[in-house]
Amino acid sequence: MSVLGACALACGSSATQGAVDGSVTTPDAAAYAPYPLASLDDVCDGGPTGRELLSFVRSSYAGTYTPPGARPSAPAWTGPTTPSAFTMTTTFAGGTIVCTPKHPFDCPAGAPCAQPPPAKVSVELKVAVKTADGTLDEALTVTAEFEMGMSSVNWTATLLGTDLHGSYPISAGPKASTRLAMNGRFQGATVDGQISEMTTQISFSGGAWTATESPTDGGVDAPAD
Repeated sequence: MSVLGACALACGSSATQGAVDGSVTTPDAAAYAPYPLASLDDVCDGGPTGRELLSFVRSSYAGTYTPPGARPSAPAWTGPTTPSAFTMTTTFAGGTIVCTPKHPFDCPAGAPCAQPPPAKVSVELKVAVKTADGTLDEALTVTAEFEMGMSSVNWTATLLGTDLHGSYPISAGPKASTRLAMNGRFQGATVDGQISEMTTQISFSGGAWTATESPTDGGVDAPAD
């Protein structure tokens, strides 16, 4: 179970085109705010569904985590310096499903029309990442996003330093004010990810991983609890 047209034409049919008198009219952001969807099969503003998003996600992956290379000498990287075996598991556990609707064209007077992005659906996933050397052993709440026509699903997650369970060596600042910002792409049989260790003042790499669908996965999409 799974986890362009011409500007003149577009502007002419848009409720937000530049007014005839030359005044500037822009879309009402509040009218196009994100809203929740009740199920994976609900269509987001004529575009994608959560189930289509999950078709790009597998329930388990195996690959390699590579520690950061060049880092500032202060603070220096004090963790392992050699790659480690890596696993990642994903589950849709009834998390939030959100639709960000497509905005109309924004056609201010005297300027080219700005084409809006397409409708986008996001799904909350539960993800576990683990390295054989113990650097990572984390449970994440991931936000995965998909736009119709895309060939991958983007994902993001943030973990506060105090919530780490692995041995990842926080060095940018106190754990309470340092976070690991993670992002990457699900592409069906493959997934990648990067870590940025961040405070309000600095940010630098915390390593990256690439992984492929586990042989025991069987090709199924991210399971729903």
